[in-house]
Amino acid sequence: MTKASSTAAVPLQIVPENMFGKHLYVPDWLLDSFSYYDYLSQYPMILINLFIILLSYNVKSSLCRTYALNIAIPTLITGIYNIVRHFLNDYFMEHSDDATLCRTYALNIAIPTLITGIYNIVRHFLNDYFMEHSDDAVLQQLDIALSCLTTTNSLNLYEVQGTFMTMLTYFGCVRPILYKKLFNESNIRLGFFLGHILALLLSAESFFERAYPMLLYGRFFLRIHTVVVVVVKCTVFLAMLAFYVSTLVKLKNYPITRNMDVQKSRLRAVAIYCTPPNVFLLLTLIGTLCSARITFKLNSDGTSDYTSCTPLLAIVYNLVTVRLIVNSVCVLVAFADYRRKVVAVVVEAKNRMLCRKNTRIFSSRQDSTRSY
Repeated sequence: MTKASSTAAVPLQIVPENMFGKHLYVPDWLLDSFSYYDYLSQYPMILINLFIILLSYNVKSSLCRTYALNIAIPTLITGIYNIVRHFLNDYFMEHSDDATLCRTYALNIAIPTLITGIYNIVRHFLNDYFMEHSDDAVLQQLDIALSCLTTTNSLNLYEVQGTFMTMLTYFGCVRPILYKKLFNESNIRLGFFLGHILALLLSAESFFERAYPMLLYGRFFLRIHTVVVVVVKCTVFLAMLAFYVSTLVKLKNYPITRNMDVQKSRLRAVAIYCTPPNVFLLLTLIGTLCSARITFKLNSDGTSDYTSCTPLLAIVYNLVTVRLIVNSVCVLVAFADYRRKVVAVVVEAKNRMLCRKNTRIFSSRQDSTRSY
């Protein structure tokens, strides 16, 4: 038996250390490549979510704005954490024991994702420092806690608030009377707030699972909260899937009339936004089940001989940044207000470049004329 905590350091550690350790039968070069890619991908993730947050100030209050902010803000926080964590990686390794809905949603996604990207970049530069202090258990637990509060929380937010957003859009188009009765502005804000609370609770569970080899609390409690988390995540996923399929069916069967254009556009936005992230969400659900299986196989001393799921978990955890980027890009593609603002920004930038070019040409011609 081998301790499940990691003994090898990689730049930008995304894989929970206690799940793999010496039983992780994945080539080192592959893990290093994943880690380096994760580090590089923090930059576009930060820029995209910062862009979403800035655009939200010019986007009218709507369901899409609320949703976008709820995704962007946690993802930004995750990015910042990952940057800081990267710079501190060596030190940690050295101390280890082994307003409207669309705008609000966009900001809630973009800001945490941006923070996550910034953290991952900083964490990458501090990797050597963490490795030099790998024997500090408190520092290792702090590292895991920060990772859970940023990266894990950003992913949980999409699962929870993405489901809430899909549900609101579906009922707003298909059951408008019920929607107006139940989902006023204050109730929608309360729903997003409760989504943050649920995401944080799931992130806290992730901390206790990953820190188990250092804490070594009772396996009974470990298994209890693991079962609770699996049930909650499966329920959220099934709810997301149900509303998503219902949205696709409704979109296909919508009558082609002018009066239905707005509702059909909103449903199409949900379909566009949910399709790419849901591919990764299914993979993540499989990873959650594998992680739970490993948890149930842990011994009282934090060791494990169960290795069947480790390659899959390595892939799941090293696709974290890809998922965050996909979530953020889909906000810009799916929501009409953000698409229009992106086009406006691109056109304005193009016009400015053209204006500067013409100014330089005109100045050059004037100088040539004066020389004669």
